[in-house]
Amino acid sequence: METKVKESLEKEVRELNSIIFMAVESFKIVELLAKNEEDDDKSYIKNMNVFLRYSMITNWRITAIELSKLLSGGKNEAYDLRRFINKLKPGGEFETAGISQEEINKWKHKLSEEADAVKNIVDQRNKLYAHTDRDAAAIKNIVTVGKAKELITVAQSVIKEIYHTVF
Repeated sequence: METKVKESLEKEVRELNSIIFMAVESFKIVELLAKNEEDDDKSYIKNMNVFLRYSMITNWRITAIELSKLLSGGKNEAYDLRRFINKLKPGGEFETAGISQEEINKWKHKLSEEADAVKNIVDQRNKLYAHTDRDAAAIKNIVTVGKAKELITVAQSVIKEIYHTVF
């Protein structure tokens, strides 16, 4: 792989990784606070403590905003994951990275399967968190903790494969 192309790929992967890191760290807090507790005291504390409730809400917002950067497909999103994956295909800017077409197809398929969840996360960011639209109350979060984790896992698998294959 040519040095200039490799440096460009590394720079882009570092940015993607930074976005994923922020999403993951915030998501871990959401996951912990959303988890049902078998212990009645822990459950009571989690449900009644305003700070914990607020922490879960604000960390979900950060998770949604960061995932939107990766998944929105918007033309202004410099680090859109689909656009990045396309750069790895034959004829793409990073085709010499050596990522298999099978792996690329797997990532694209998984993202296509999650289109409804991605759209909901992007709507949350665009209409609730980054801006407050007049119809903001109509935007409901339909993305489960498990589904958000799946989306994060797809993004992580892209970065891991590039690190293992190229770096």
